[in-house]
Amino acid sequence: MKKKFKIVVKTELCKRCSICEYICPNSVFQMKDSFLEIYDERCKGCNICELICPDCAISVIREEKNETIYSRK
Repeated sequence: MKKKFKIVVKTELCKRCSICEYICPNSVFQMKDSFLEIYDERCKGCNICELICPDCAISVIREEKNETIYSRK
C-alpha cells in the first residue's frame, strides 16, 4: 500500500497570503495571478501547511492506494 495525500483548500476561508507556498518543503502550492495551484502528487504528508495556515483553510487527507504487485504464476 502506498500512501497518497490530497490537499483540500477551503476557498471561502483562504486569503491567499502565500504562507503555504513559502513553508512547503515539496512545493505543493504555487500562487499564480492570485490563484492557488495545488500539486497533490508532490505532497509527502508532513502537514506543515495545515498547521501553519492562519485561516485554517488547508486540510491534508491521507488516502491509501493499492499497488499491484506482479508475481509469476
